[in-house]
Amino acid sequence: MIEKIRYVLIFFSIVIPISFYVAIWIQKKHDESYTQKRELKMKMFVFQYLEQVSENFHAGGGLIVIAKDEEHVKELILNEEFIEIKDAEWKDVVVYELKNEEKPRIFVFPDAGCC
Repeated sequence: MIEKIRYVLIFFSIVIPISFYVAIWIQKKHDESYTQKRELKMKMFVFQYLEQVSENFHAGGGLIVIAKDEEHVKELILNEEFIEIKDAEWKDVVVYELKNEEKPRIFVFPDAGCC
């Protein structure tokens, strides 16, 4: 009987730590997966007014950019000839996380001016 108890204790002394480490490993993988998925979500960057968004006489206006992050926004506007976002204008940006995976896009709302 004591021999059986000894085997049971040895068995559990091996199985419990292994199962503990497996559970930690699974939780870590889940957390990494969640973080990666969260990082892939697109965001909507709303600039209410920028000084330069068009070639019009009144060059200012609003801008919405759908991108992954601030660096992605800067990358997207490199291809846009007339859009310029100054460092001071970044502090007024409003950022919304989007629920669906959207494609990167730029929406320009030029200032209509006085005429």
